[in-house]
Amino acid sequence: MWDAVYYLMLFYVVHVAVHFTMEIRLRKQFALSLCIQQMQRELEEAKEISKGLVRGVVPEEVLQRVSFSCTNIADTVESASCIVFDIVGFTPMCGSISPQKVVAMLAVLFSLVDAVVESNGCARLKTLGDAYVAVANVSRPAENHREVILQTGLDVLQMLHYVNSVIKRYPAVDWPSSSLHVRAGCHTGPVLAGVILMKNLVYDVWGPTLKLSEQLQESAAPNAVHCTAATLAGLSAQFAGELDAQPAGCDANDVADDGSTRLLQTFQVFRRDATAREPLLRRMADGVLARLDARFSARCVGDATSSV
Repeated sequence: MWDAVYYLMLFYVVHVAVHFTMEIRLRKQFALSLCIQQMQRELEEAKEISKGLVRGVVPEEVLQRVSFSCTNIADTVESASCIVFDIVGFTPMCGSISPQKVVAMLAVLFSLVDAVVESNGCARLKTLGDAYVAVANVSRPAENHREVILQTGLDVLQMLHYVNSVIKRYPAVDWPSSSLHVRAGCHTGPVLAGVILMKNLVYDVWGPTLKLSEQLQESAAPNAVHCTAATLAGLSAQFAGELDAQPAGCDANDVADDGSTRLLQTFQVFRRDATAREPLLRRMADGVLARLDARFSARCVGDATSSV
């Protein structure tokens, strides 16, 4: 009888030990699977962040080509439109505010311009200091790229006029105490576009068309896009009727294919009636400013909490 009890107790102890061992193993496997899933999620998030950073400097259409190429990418675009925005009085402004406020202000400005550029089907090429460069019909086809680039320039100027009037509604957004204004210059012509495969991907556009756009913005009139006849040529009658193109009274130097220079007549282009685009631009600006105001407010609260 005692032998039966002994073996029964032994069987029970072994059963409990095996069950306990299996339970520990299953728990470890479950914890390991959760850890692997968490690592996979973090890896996917890191990949998305990395892709987002790359998309910020290389257009999606070009990025797909880079994925399947081991050499530099170079394209000749026979007709493209470039526009350059530059802040009026940026250098003295930098001397009167802190570096943090300068960077925050540029982040707000470039976010507003990004919204306009993307909505009109253009592509941001790069920012250089306080200058913002956008192109049309380069990385993505746009038959009406002259209209697209002029629309973008006039939209940015009109949007900033509205932002200057409502910026006090968004206290967390850094903006100059006085109004902020930009100059805009654009030109249409052939460009060379490509990706230089270095340690960091660099997508850029080269040629006289971009250089001339940079030159034109320096003498742009307030609330006007300074452009050449090459950009005004080929506009639809309807779009051209919405514009007031006034001779600028100054010419620009263009470099021909043979290396010689020629003078091009330039125009200060205004929008005859701004009411048609006003509701769209106001909604766009308010959306960007509200998002940035919420982000900056949350960051200020977090900084204040951590300091305590």
